[in-house]
Amino acid sequence: MKPKALLVFYCCFFCGVGVSKQCRADATQRGFGDVAVFRAQLEGDGFVVREGLLNKSDPLMLFCNGILASGNAFNFDSPYCFYLMPELPEQATPPNGHNTYPWSFHMRADEAIVFVGWTPPPVKYFGYQSYISSRFHPVYKLSARFFINVGDAMNNFTIKSGDSPNGAPRSTPYDAATMIISTPDSGIAARVHQAALNAGCSESIINTEVISSQIVRFGLQDTCDQLTFLNRLAFFVDDPDHQIETAYFALDRPLVNPDGSLIAPPYGPNHRGWVFRITPAVPLEPDALRPFPMPHLRVRGTGDTREFNLLPALEKLRNALIATYCDPSTMEYEDVPTYMWIPDGFDQYQRQEYFTLGPTRDTIYMRSQMFQLSEDSSDFVIVYGLNHAMTGKSTYSSVVLYSEDPVEGIPAVADMGELVGLASINSEQGEGRGMLGSIQPFAPFIMDAVPDPAVDPQKFYVCKVTRYKKSEPYTIIVPDPPCPRLKVTQLLVGFRAYVEPETRVSPEWSEIVYDRVIHFRPRTTVAVAGGTAIPGRFALSQNYPNPGNSRTTVEYTVPTRCNAVLDIFNISGQMISRHTAVAEPAHINRFVVDGSHFASGVYFYRLQAGDQVAVKRMHWLR
Repeated sequence: MKPKALLVFYCCFFCGVGVSKQCRADATQRGFGDVAVFRAQLEGDGFVVREGLLNKSDPLMLFCNGILASGNAFNFDSPYCFYLMPELPEQATPPNGHNTYPWSFHMRADEAIVFVGWTPPPVKYFGYQSYISSRFHPVYKLSARFFINVGDAMNNFTIKSGDSPNGAPRSTPYDAATMIISTPDSGIAARVHQAALNAGCSESIINTEVISSQIVRFGLQDTCDQLTFLNRLAFFVDDPDHQIETAYFALDRPLVNPDGSLIAPPYGPNHRGWVFRITPAVPLEPDALRPFPMPHLRVRGTGDTREFNLLPALEKLRNALIATYCDPSTMEYEDVPTYMWIPDGFDQYQRQEYFTLGPTRDTIYMRSQMFQLSEDSSDFVIVYGLNHAMTGKSTYSSVVLYSEDPVEGIPAVADMGELVGLASINSEQGEGRGMLGSIQPFAPFIMDAVPDPAVDPQKFYVCKVTRYKKSEPYTIIVPDPPCPRLKVTQLLVGFRAYVEPETRVSPEWSEIVYDRVIHFRPRTTVAVAGGTAIPGRFALSQNYPNPGNSRTTVEYTVPTRCNAVLDIFNISGQMISRHTAVAEPAHINRFVVDGSHFASGVYFYRLQAGDQVAVKRMHWLR
């Protein structure tokens, strides 16, 4: 469907034109039947049906308006849609709690949430999934971020879908009819399922998402979990000017009112379909509930380590990059470490780790260590690695630049800085903007290192990150902050690799060659006794050993002599250890942390040296 036609269709649907025609399907169609009949069937079965909304969110705008404490490491340039869910009337009565945000909701154990509508136009990836978004914190005595997935997502490789909005047969899962029933209770699911069939819905498009009562604390009270339903999309296909994407989101309502307040329910339908909150008029007694067992997860990993065959070429590429960008007389360089970033949600759940980010099992997350680029544009970063989509280990991958500056008024231990996405490239983009074609100047080095006809230069990529405003091919320019709250000083690069084709879930960590980063800068060293040259800059290293057992060492460098304070926090945000010293710029400074009294688990360490602050995570294993 062309962009203009797409927008016309969505506008007509949103205004109610032709709704009855779009909502009906005969026995030969794979549609979702008559929505009015579906709702009447549910109400006749003793349910109260309330209407919600599937709406786009802009995390940068929400951060700039002070609504979000951080950008939550959203995948920049990849839109996210959320359910906006109406509250139940009893939530207004203490001790029941209001939803924290329009996109979060408390849920009873006898409820279901249903989306009935259409999937997005063709994209490289989409996923639908519920998350625990916050949990009552035992120390802070309030709801804190506890953002974890509750299972596997329904993605464009696994979702059950049917016909197009006008009833035409679809051979792909895009712009196709679908129904998603999200509930913890098998009895409620069966009743909703039957109501859908009675309304003419095709069995072949009905998806059931289990929100497991084994891990979710259901209920309407403040001490119960809040949930979020998230629809992730990545890279609209054949849309270089973002016209299809713009049309798809044209009718989404803003989440913030002109006065700066969040929008509030009730919410109405939109052009993607309907969202229904389905609640028994008479709450079910506990012994009448039939909770689902914990759902199975798709198995990661194929055992295929094909990417490691390309390590010799990757090392040759590194040497070529250093030779190209580093004149030894004027420049120096440093390999910036990259490592696993966001662990699986079930791992975070079992550690009861608060202030977590929201993973999906459809991708793996890697990141670089934090770095800074000077304001005079004299230094830059080169990001390089394997295009995981071209090696066959994923269907889509991305490189995203984030800011990680501390947020004023927000404890760094809680949110680990802004984590606002600033710019991105992905595995599909070329022509000077993305990964494809970016390796051409270095192709001879790769082919020479791995003289194999199967080695394709497109399996590699190179990207430059700089503050220099001159337009260059395959370059991410660090943008100016769009609002005063956002500082763009401390930076990191995040990496994602979505959905391995064979498993329909993310690749396995051990089968992926990590993306890499090199920081190039003018030679800025200071002379010390013995003639040794040490970089004079602020940097905090990862502690070693990590995990620690009895002791661990934290190293750091500073540009000038200053007072340094190292604080250690536990996962609840309590400071459990403080170390102070006078830091010198002429050598590597060290703190030796005695952790003999630390319990096993995750900790954060925060270094303040003069007016510079950095935070990292450490693990302790007893």
